[in-house]
Amino acid sequence: MENNGKKKSDDSFPSLYLQPEKMSNHGEPDSKTSDIYFNIYPGDVLQDRYEVIEKLGEGGMGKVYKVNDLENDKLVALKITSFPSVNENNKIGMRFSREIEAMHQLVHPNITQVYTAGEYKQRLFYTMEWIDGCTLKEAMANCSQTVLLRIFMDVIRTIEYLHNQHIIHRDLKPENIMVTKTYQPKIMDFGLAKFTEKISRLTEKGAVFGTIDYMSPEQARGDISNIDHRSDIYSLGVILYQILTGKTPFQDDEMFVRIKNFFTASLIPPKEIIPEISEELSNTVCKAMAREQKDRYQCITHWMKDLQSIVEQNETQ
Repeated sequence: MENNGKKKSDDSFPSLYLQPEKMSNHGEPDSKTSDIYFNIYPGDVLQDRYEVIEKLGEGGMGKVYKVNDLENDKLVALKITSFPSVNENNKIGMRFSREIEAMHQLVHPNITQVYTAGEYKQRLFYTMEWIDGCTLKEAMANCSQTVLLRIFMDVIRTIEYLHNQHIIHRDLKPENIMVTKTYQPKIMDFGLAKFTEKISRLTEKGAVFGTIDYMSPEQARGDISNIDHRSDIYSLGVILYQILTGKTPFQDDEMFVRIKNFFTASLIPPKEIIPEISEELSNTVCKAMAREQKDRYQCITHWMKDLQSIVEQNETQ
């Protein structure tokens, strides 16, 4: 899909659209899933406007609820921090604010739209569009490879737009990409997004962030100064690898072994796993996932053009 070239800002996160948590007969969360820091419950109304319907999920920064916007009479998703905005966890509030800033700068049909932002009981929150669909991870189990490749091409066009706005996502993975019932992707979770024209002090040198199966080698090393748009290209390469082969590379039940494989094991080309995959398509994935940044695609547009040509050629065969 083509973007409309405008700007906007906000965020979203991995566990954004999970199954509603189990409720007791009294409408309160089961004790096993209750958050010890903060909770809002079905029936609660925030700022006399947002009526809580159900909790959808939670992540490191906060929780997401399905709510009814009483003012506009429509369903929206509401994300709220678990901690007060000013306390010992102030970095969470700062990341949350950066997430909102990023999403409000981005106006694109494939990026989750943010509506409002505010504060409730000293917790920051924002509302965003409600997406009726599933994650890309779930779509991988139910859609044909042809459909998945079309979705992926829309994803890569969206990340091209993101990079053109001088923003790096830094946490691209199937759980952070929603897919609507019309197969339109929606990029979420900008909590780790980095503005390349600004100096970020929220991530300390040596800190490791992201999701191990999808993060780039430089992210895994905590090499903050070298993380750039090519880090997103690597993560997208992993996603495409998974679409083509049904699994991520360097898998192992033991986390230590997975991390070790990540740095030492050779990448098995997709074609060696699924012989029907074309040599050209397999090669583009391997190039996107090169361990050294200098060996990857240096620009997402170049990779996108290569992929477009290969996908179109495969569809005509």
